[in-house]
Order: sequence, then structure tokens, then C-alpha cells
Amino acid sequence: MPIKTSLFTLFILALSVSCNSSTETLFKKLSEEHTQISFQNTITETDSFNILTNEYIFNGGGVAVSD
Repeated sequence: MPIKTSLFTLFILALSVSCNSSTETLFKKLSEEHTQISFQNTITETDSFNILTNEYIFNGGGVAVSD
């Protein structure tokens, strides 16, 4: 029984130490005016370029910076 109690106590202690309410963030959102980057993912479908001819037309649309 003492081993189970010790493990439970250790678990509760580890759980309480690992939970912190830090408000520090790694990234922050910057405005378009600040970055001078304006991006729109505009996809124009045609008879030769559409979801039927290119099944990945909408997958992964966006910008990746410093991958």
C-alpha cells in the first residue's frame, strides 16, 4: 500500500508543478501596416483548372515563411 500512496503523491506533485498559468507567448500577431505584407489566397477556377482537374486546388493554400 505505501508504494501506491507514494506513486499517487508523486503524480499529484508532478501534475501541480507542470501546470502553470504563464501568459508569455512565443509569437504575436502583427498588423498588415506593421509588416507591409498583404496576402490574399485568391483561386480562380476555370474549365481547365478546377477541383475536378486538380484535386489539391484548395489544399495547403497560404504562405509559409522560413519553413
